[in-house]
Parts: sequence; structure tokens; C-alpha cells
Amino acid sequence: MHSLQVQFWIYVGILFMGVAQGSEHTIAAYFITRCFGLKSYGSIYGVNWAFASISVVVGELAMGAMHDMTGSR
Repeated sequence: MHSLQVQFWIYVGILFMGVAQGSEHTIAAYFITRCFGLKSYGSIYGVNWAFASISVVVGELAMGAMHDMTGSR
């Protein structure tokens, strides 16, 4: 595969990941209101958002650690 083809598919993957994450938060908000009602919405959605944010940080740290361990480019 040529360098431009690889770069193109990387950008397509990034686009799809962004769309998926955006829709995940929208769907989570919808289901939280349907399952738990509006009275508990703020606290449950806040905990959901906190765990999602923590997961992003842990994932990036894990990817960096794996890169350092394997020495890949």
C-alpha cells in the first residue's frame, strides 16, 4: 500500500471514531432519561461522562506505554 492510501484510511478511521463517540453520548443521554427519568438524569449522566473521560485518558496512557515497550514507530 502506498503512503497516501494508508494516510487516507487513517483519516477515515478517525472520522468514524469521532462520529461513533458523538452518537454514543447522544444515545446514552436518551436511554438514561428513558430508563431512570429526569429526576436522576443529571447525576447518572455526570457519572457516565466522568467514566468516559477517564477512559480516554487511560487509553491514551496505555497506548503510549505500549509504544514505549514495543519501540514501534
